[in-house]
Amino acid sequence: MVEFTEKFPVVPVLGDGRYEQRPVHVGDVAWAALRCLSTPAAIRKEYDLGGADAMEFNAMIRSILAARGRRKRLLHVPLPLCLALAWGLGLAMKNPPVTADNVYGVRHAPHVDNGPAERDLGYRPRSFEEGLRGIFSA
Repeated sequence: MVEFTEKFPVVPVLGDGRYEQRPVHVGDVAWAALRCLSTPAAIRKEYDLGGADAMEFNAMIRSILAARGRRKRLLHVPLPLCLALAWGLGLAMKNPPVTADNVYGVRHAPHVDNGPAERDLGYRPRSFEEGLRGIFSA
């Protein structure tokens, strides 16, 4: 996402950007994967792993920009137009920057429940702001 926010003078956003995200730090996912290997309660189970914070996509992008000391406008692109662009790019490019699956995912994003991972694994993901500080201060 950081690279994406740097590419353009404005940040294109699929739809209104009000859909919920639970951005998760890669270190938290790695920790949970390793914990599954040593936790009998995790055998044959699947876990949702989200970050500590539920936030709108717009807020996530603004936080990333702020952490980088950047100010950019968000350009909200209506979902039907995004879908048409995704189909066209998919026909014209081998690896398009947005796919129809990306657009459908925004429209039907699943709810992430950390509860089972918290209970079985002791999963305690870091906050989004904490994750950003760790990434950009390193």
